[in-house]
Amino acid sequence: RVVVGGGVPRIGPLYGDALREAFAAELMGPLRGLVPRAPLFGHDAAVLGAAALTHTLPLHRPGALR
Repeated sequence: RVVVGGGVPRIGPLYGDALREAFAAELMGPLRGLVPRAPLFGHDAAVLGAAALTHTLPLHRPGALR
């Protein structure tokens, strides 16, 4: 899946159609079925993803010097 975030998904069908055509033209054959999608969590997707990383990846090793 290819996720295109920010304000891009709100631009409208004219841009969306052009983006899908560009993907189809530039991707390797086996990947041409990929289509850009808006993020599931909308505008907050990047922030929510970054916040989720704090629960899955430690920011430092416990006991290590900071």
